[in-house]
Amino acid sequence: MLAWECHESYTNENYAKTSVDPSSIDILFDPNSLKRVLNSIRWQGPDIESILRSELFNGNRFGLQPSDDTEKLAQNLIYQVWGRFLSDYSMGDLTKESDIFVALNGVAEEVGIVMNDRLVAGLWEERLVEDMCWRSATSRGRRPAVWRAPSWSWASISGSISSAADKRQSYGGSEADRRPHNMASVVKLDIATKPSGEVEQASVLLDCKLISASVCFRRKDVLCLDAWCTMDEGGWPQSIAERPYGVRPDARPNVIVIGLDDAGEARNYDHRVIDVQLLVLLRRGGVVVDSPKEMEGLCIVESTRHPGAFERIGSFTTDRESRIAVRAALEKVKNRTVLLV
Repeated sequence: MLAWECHESYTNENYAKTSVDPSSIDILFDPNSLKRVLNSIRWQGPDIESILRSELFNGNRFGLQPSDDTEKLAQNLIYQVWGRFLSDYSMGDLTKESDIFVALNGVAEEVGIVMNDRLVAGLWEERLVEDMCWRSATSRGRRPAVWRAPSWSWASISGSISSAADKRQSYGGSEADRRPHNMASVVKLDIATKPSGEVEQASVLLDCKLISASVCFRRKDVLCLDAWCTMDEGGWPQSIAERPYGVRPDARPNVIVIGLDDAGEARNYDHRVIDVQLLVLLRRGGVVVDSPKEMEGLCIVESTRHPGAFERIGSFTTDRESRIAVRAALEKVKNRTVLLV
Protein backbone atom coordinates (compact mmCIF):
# COMPACT_ATOMS: atom_id res chain seq x y z
CA MET A 1 0.00 0.00 0.00
CA LEU A 2 0.96 3.63 -0.29
CA ALA A 3 2.02 5.58 2.78
CA TRP A 4 2.98 9.17 3.41
CA GLU A 5 5.21 10.37 6.21
CA CYS A 6 6.65 13.77 6.97
CA HIS A 7 7.99 15.53 10.04
CA GLU A 8 4.50 16.40 11.30
CA SER A 9 2.23 13.55 10.23
CA TYR A 10 1.81 10.01 8.98
CA THR A 11 -1.00 8.53 6.90
CA ASN A 12 -1.62 5.61 4.55
CA GLU A 13 -4.40 4.10 2.45
CA ASN A 14 -6.08 2.40 5.40
CA TYR A 15 -6.06 5.22 7.95
CA ALA A 16 -6.97 8.86 8.03
CA LYS A 17 -4.25 11.42 8.57
CA THR A 18 -2.77 11.10 12.02
CA SER A 19 -0.60 13.82 13.49
CA VAL A 20 2.49 12.93 15.46
CA ASP A 21 2.15 14.10 19.06
CA PRO A 22 5.73 14.90 20.19
CA SER A 23 4.75 14.73 23.84
CA SER A 24 3.77 11.07 23.41
CA ILE A 25 7.19 10.08 22.06
CA ASP A 26 9.87 8.67 24.31
CA ILE A 27 12.83 9.70 22.25
CA LEU A 28 15.20 7.22 23.89
CA PHE A 29 13.05 4.18 23.10
CA ASP A 30 11.20 5.01 19.88
CA PRO A 31 13.07 3.34 16.97
CA ASN A 32 12.02 6.21 14.68
CA SER A 33 13.53 8.87 16.94
CA LEU A 34 16.75 9.17 14.97
CA LYS A 35 14.81 10.15 11.87
CA ARG A 36 12.79 12.70 13.83
CA VAL A 37 15.95 14.18 15.34
CA LEU A 38 17.53 14.62 11.93
CA ASN A 39 14.32 16.17 10.62
CA SER A 40 14.28 18.60 13.55
CA ILE A 41 17.78 19.71 12.69
CA ARG A 42 16.82 20.19 9.04
CA TRP A 43 13.75 22.23 9.98
CA GLN A 44 15.12 24.29 12.84
CA GLY A 45 18.73 24.55 11.74
CA PRO A 46 21.75 23.43 13.75
CA ASP A 47 20.65 25.34 16.85
CA ILE A 48 21.29 22.65 19.42
CA GLU A 49 19.74 24.54 22.30
CA SER A 50 16.49 25.14 20.42
CA ILE A 51 16.27 21.48 19.50
CA LEU A 52 16.91 20.40 23.07
CA ARG A 53 14.14 22.63 24.35
CA SER A 54 11.69 21.56 21.64
CA GLU A 55 8.74 19.28 22.39
CA LEU A 56 10.58 16.44 20.66
CA PHE A 57 13.41 16.38 23.17
CA ASN A 58 11.48 17.87 26.07
CA GLY A 59 14.64 19.14 27.73
CA ASN A 60 12.89 19.58 31.05
CA ARG A 61 12.42 15.83 31.27
CA PHE A 62 16.20 15.43 31.23
CA GLY A 63 16.71 18.11 33.86
CA LEU A 64 18.23 20.54 31.39
CA GLN A 65 19.46 23.68 33.12
CA PRO A 66 20.42 27.02 31.51
CA SER A 67 24.00 26.54 32.72
CA ASP A 68 24.40 23.09 31.13
CA ASP A 69 26.70 22.51 28.19
CA THR A 70 23.82 22.09 25.76
CA GLU A 71 25.96 21.02 22.82
CA LYS A 72 27.56 18.20 24.82
CA LEU A 73 24.20 17.16 26.25
CA ALA A 74 22.62 17.16 22.80
CA GLN A 75 25.40 14.98 21.42
CA ASN A 76 24.96 12.52 24.29
CA LEU A 77 21.19 12.34 23.74
CA ILE A 78 21.60 11.86 20.00
CA TYR A 79 24.17 9.17 20.76
CA GLN A 80 21.56 7.31 22.81
CA VAL A 81 18.99 7.71 20.04
CA TRP A 82 21.56 6.31 17.61
CA GLY A 83 21.97 3.31 19.92
CA ARG A 84 18.28 2.44 19.66
CA PHE A 85 18.41 2.81 15.88
CA LEU A 86 21.54 0.65 15.64
CA SER A 87 20.05 -2.15 17.75
CA ASP A 88 17.03 -2.26 15.42
CA TYR A 89 19.24 -2.07 12.34
CA SER A 90 21.32 -5.05 13.48
CA MET A 91 18.18 -7.20 13.48
CA GLY A 92 17.80 -6.76 9.73
CA ASP A 93 18.58 -9.68 7.44
CA LEU A 94 20.59 -8.17 4.59
CA THR A 95 20.44 -9.97 1.26
CA LYS A 96 24.14 -9.25 0.82
CA GLU A 97 26.02 -9.45 4.12
CA SER A 98 28.89 -7.28 2.91
CA ASP A 99 26.48 -4.33 2.52
CA ILE A 100 26.23 -3.84 6.29
CA PHE A 101 28.11 -0.51 6.14
CA VAL A 102 27.06 0.45 2.61
CA ALA A 103 23.40 0.56 3.66
CA LEU A 104 24.30 2.56 6.77
CA ASN A 105 26.75 5.00 5.21
CA GLY A 106 24.40 7.87 4.32
CA VAL A 107 22.65 7.92 7.69
CA ALA A 108 25.99 7.68 9.52
CA GLU A 109 27.38 10.68 7.64
CA GLU A 110 24.37 12.80 8.53
CA VAL A 111 24.45 11.81 12.21
CA GLY A 112 28.22 12.36 12.23
CA ILE A 113 27.74 15.99 11.29
CA VAL A 114 25.54 16.56 14.34
CA MET A 115 27.78 14.44 16.57
CA ASN A 116 30.93 16.14 15.26
CA ASP A 117 32.32 12.63 14.89
CA ARG A 118 32.84 9.91 12.30
CA LEU A 119 31.87 6.25 12.19
CA VAL A 120 34.80 3.81 12.01
CA ALA A 121 33.97 0.15 11.47
CA GLY A 122 30.52 0.91 12.86
CA LEU A 123 31.72 2.66 16.04
CA TRP A 124 32.00 6.38 16.77
CA GLU A 125 35.66 7.39 16.81
CA GLU A 126 35.39 9.83 19.73
CA ARG A 127 33.52 7.21 21.79
CA LEU A 128 35.42 4.19 20.55
CA VAL A 129 36.22 2.73 23.98
CA GLU A 130 32.60 2.90 25.07
CA ASP A 131 31.26 1.75 21.72
CA MET A 132 33.37 -1.43 21.87
CA CYS A 133 31.18 -2.55 24.79
CA TRP A 134 28.34 -3.73 22.57
CA ARG A 135 26.81 -7.10 23.36
CA SER A 136 25.31 -9.86 21.27
CA ALA A 137 21.60 -9.77 22.08
CA THR A 138 20.68 -13.12 20.55
CA SER A 139 21.79 -16.70 20.97
CA ARG A 140 21.76 -16.99 17.16
CA GLY A 141 24.62 -14.57 16.56
CA ARG A 142 27.16 -15.85 14.03
CA ARG A 143 30.21 -14.75 12.08
CA PRO A 144 29.51 -13.67 8.47
CA ALA A 145 30.73 -16.03 5.76
CA VAL A 146 33.15 -13.35 4.52
CA TRP A 147 35.12 -10.97 6.79
CA ARG A 148 33.54 -7.51 6.87
CA ALA A 149 34.66 -5.96 10.17
CA PRO A 150 37.23 -6.39 12.96
CA SER A 151 36.27 -8.53 15.95
CA TRP A 152 35.76 -5.42 18.12
CA SER A 153 33.00 -4.14 15.82
CA TRP A 154 29.35 -5.18 16.18
CA ALA A 155 29.38 -5.79 12.41
CA SER A 156 31.74 -8.74 12.97
CA ILE A 157 28.66 -10.83 13.75
CA SER A 158 25.31 -11.22 12.03
CA GLY A 159 22.48 -10.94 14.50
CA SER A 160 20.83 -8.57 16.94
CA ILE A 161 23.15 -6.58 19.19
CA SER A 162 22.66 -4.31 22.16
CA SER A 163 24.73 -1.19 21.62
CA ALA A 164 26.82 0.52 24.27
CA ALA A 165 24.65 3.62 23.89
CA ASP A 166 21.61 1.60 24.98
CA LYS A 167 23.26 0.97 28.34
CA ARG A 168 23.11 4.65 29.28
CA GLN A 169 19.33 4.45 29.45
CA SER A 170 19.50 2.16 32.49
CA TYR A 171 21.08 4.89 34.59
CA GLY A 172 18.85 7.74 35.71
CA GLY A 173 19.82 10.86 37.54
CA SER A 174 22.35 13.34 36.28
CA GLU A 175 24.26 13.21 33.03
CA ALA A 176 27.38 12.34 35.06
CA ASP A 177 25.66 9.18 36.30
CA ARG A 178 24.67 8.14 32.79
CA ARG A 179 28.06 8.82 31.27
CA PRO A 180 30.57 5.95 31.68
CA HIS A 181 34.21 6.50 32.55
CA ASN A 182 36.90 5.03 30.32
CA MET A 183 39.47 2.70 31.84
CA ALA A 184 41.41 2.33 28.58
CA SER A 185 42.53 4.73 25.87
CA VAL A 186 43.14 4.54 22.14
CA VAL A 187 46.80 4.80 21.17
CA LYS A 188 46.37 4.25 17.45
CA LEU A 189 43.48 3.49 15.14
CA ASP A 190 44.35 1.96 11.78
CA ILE A 191 41.46 1.60 9.34
CA ALA A 192 41.00 1.49 5.57
CA THR A 193 37.49 2.15 4.24
CA LYS A 194 36.09 2.31 0.72
CA PRO A 195 34.03 5.39 -0.30
CA SER A 196 30.95 3.16 -0.15
CA GLY A 197 31.58 2.53 3.53
CA GLU A 198 32.95 -1.02 3.28
CA VAL A 199 35.84 -1.73 5.64
CA GLU A 200 38.93 -3.24 4.03
CA GLN A 201 41.03 -3.66 7.18
CA ALA A 202 40.98 -2.31 10.73
CA SER A 203 42.87 -2.60 14.00
CA VAL A 204 43.11 -0.58 17.19
CA LEU A 205 45.98 -0.28 19.66
CA LEU A 206 44.81 0.28 23.24
CA ASP A 207 46.56 1.37 26.40
CA CYS A 208 44.80 -0.79 28.97
CA LYS A 209 45.00 -3.44 31.67
CA LEU A 210 44.44 -7.14 31.10
CA ILE A 211 43.35 -9.65 33.71
CA SER A 212 44.31 -13.26 33.10
CA ALA A 213 41.37 -15.56 33.70
CA SER A 214 40.08 -19.08 33.21
CA VAL A 215 36.70 -19.52 31.60
CA CYS A 216 34.41 -22.51 31.41
CA PHE A 217 31.71 -22.39 28.76
CA ARG A 218 28.67 -24.58 29.30
CA ARG A 219 25.39 -25.00 27.45
CA LYS A 220 22.07 -24.52 29.18
CA ASP A 221 20.26 -25.75 26.09
CA VAL A 222 20.73 -25.67 22.34
CA LEU A 223 20.37 -21.88 22.09
CA CYS A 224 22.00 -20.61 25.28
CA LEU A 225 25.56 -20.49 26.49
CA ASP A 226 26.93 -19.23 29.77
CA ALA A 227 30.54 -18.65 30.69
CA TRP A 228 31.88 -18.62 34.21
CA CYS A 229 35.15 -16.89 34.86
CA THR A 230 37.41 -17.05 37.87
CA MET A 231 40.45 -15.00 38.76
CA ASP A 232 41.39 -17.12 41.78
CA GLU A 233 45.14 -17.69 41.99
CA GLY A 234 44.50 -21.25 43.10
CA GLY A 235 43.19 -22.20 39.69
CA TRP A 236 39.78 -23.24 38.46
CA PRO A 237 37.45 -24.24 41.33
CA GLN A 238 35.93 -27.63 40.56
CA SER A 239 32.68 -26.51 42.19
CA ILE A 240 32.11 -24.00 39.41
CA ALA A 241 32.42 -26.54 36.62
CA GLU A 242 29.99 -28.82 38.48
CA ARG A 243 27.49 -26.12 39.48
CA PRO A 244 23.88 -26.96 38.54
CA TYR A 245 22.47 -24.82 35.75
CA GLY A 246 19.86 -23.22 37.98
CA VAL A 247 22.42 -21.60 40.30
CA ARG A 248 23.28 -17.96 39.63
CA PRO A 249 26.88 -17.62 38.39
CA ASP A 250 27.36 -14.55 40.61
CA ALA A 251 26.46 -16.50 43.74
CA ARG A 252 30.18 -17.13 44.26
CA PRO A 253 32.81 -14.37 44.70
CA ASN A 254 35.32 -13.78 41.88
CA VAL A 255 33.00 -15.29 39.29
CA ILE A 256 31.53 -13.27 36.45
CA VAL A 257 29.37 -14.13 33.47
CA ILE A 258 30.70 -13.78 29.94
CA GLY A 259 28.54 -13.73 26.81
CA LEU A 260 29.96 -15.08 23.56
CA ASP A 261 29.50 -12.96 20.45
CA ASP A 262 29.10 -15.94 18.12
CA ALA A 263 26.75 -18.60 19.47
CA GLY A 264 28.21 -21.03 16.96
CA GLU A 265 31.51 -20.97 18.83
CA ALA A 266 29.84 -22.87 21.68
CA ARG A 267 30.86 -26.17 20.15
CA ASN A 268 34.50 -25.04 20.27
CA TYR A 269 34.45 -24.23 23.98
CA ASP A 270 31.61 -26.32 25.42
CA HIS A 271 32.57 -27.78 28.83
CA ARG A 272 36.19 -26.72 28.34
CA VAL A 273 38.27 -24.48 30.53
CA ILE A 274 40.24 -22.02 28.39
CA ASP A 275 42.65 -19.21 29.15
CA VAL A 276 41.45 -15.73 28.22
CA GLN A 277 42.22 -12.12 28.98
CA LEU A 278 39.66 -9.71 30.39
CA LEU A 279 40.14 -6.24 28.93
CA VAL A 280 38.45 -3.75 31.26
CA LEU A 281 37.11 -0.78 29.30
CA LEU A 282 34.51 1.05 31.42
CA ARG A 283 33.17 1.69 34.86
CA ARG A 284 29.58 2.85 35.14
CA GLY A 285 27.21 4.31 37.67
CA GLY A 286 28.69 7.36 39.36
CA VAL A 287 31.80 9.47 39.52
CA VAL A 288 33.43 7.75 42.51
CA VAL A 289 36.34 5.60 41.27
CA ASP A 290 36.31 3.18 44.21
CA SER A 291 32.62 2.35 44.09
CA PRO A 292 31.29 1.98 40.52
CA LYS A 293 28.00 0.15 40.15
CA GLU A 294 29.54 -2.09 37.53
CA MET A 295 32.53 -2.57 35.26
CA GLU A 296 32.59 -4.01 31.80
CA GLY A 297 34.86 -4.87 28.94
CA LEU A 298 35.90 -7.55 26.48
CA CYS A 299 36.86 -11.19 26.69
CA ILE A 300 39.79 -11.62 24.28
CA VAL A 301 42.10 -14.41 23.11
CA GLU A 302 45.30 -14.42 21.10
CA SER A 303 44.65 -14.17 17.38
CA THR A 304 45.52 -17.21 15.29
CA ARG A 305 45.58 -15.10 12.12
CA HIS A 306 47.63 -12.16 13.39
CA PRO A 307 50.54 -13.15 15.66
CA GLY A 308 50.96 -10.78 18.60
CA ALA A 309 47.41 -9.45 18.31
CA PHE A 310 44.18 -10.33 20.11
CA GLU A 311 40.62 -10.92 18.98
CA ARG A 312 37.37 -10.39 20.82
CA ILE A 313 35.24 -13.49 21.45
CA GLY A 314 32.76 -11.95 23.87
CA SER A 315 31.99 -9.30 26.47
CA PHE A 316 31.62 -9.27 30.23
CA THR A 317 29.83 -7.19 32.83
CA THR A 318 30.38 -7.32 36.57
CA ASP A 319 27.70 -6.92 39.18
CA ARG A 320 28.00 -5.38 42.65
CA GLU A 321 29.88 -8.42 43.97
CA SER A 322 32.21 -9.40 41.16
CA ARG A 323 33.28 -5.79 40.54
CA ILE A 324 35.23 -6.02 43.82
CA ALA A 325 37.26 -8.93 42.48
CA VAL A 326 37.86 -7.18 39.16
CA ARG A 327 38.98 -3.98 40.87
CA ALA A 328 41.35 -5.93 43.15
CA ALA A 329 42.81 -7.75 40.16
CA LEU A 330 43.35 -4.47 38.30
CA GLU A 331 45.45 -3.13 41.16
CA LYS A 332 47.92 -5.99 40.67
CA VAL A 333 48.58 -5.49 36.95
CA LYS A 334 50.25 -2.70 35.00
CA ASN A 335 49.09 -0.91 31.89
CA ARG A 336 50.19 -2.32 28.56
CA THR A 337 49.45 -1.80 24.89
CA VAL A 338 47.19 -4.36 23.24
CA LEU A 339 46.49 -4.70 19.53
CA LEU A 340 42.93 -5.75 18.68
CA VAL A 341 42.05 -7.00 15.21
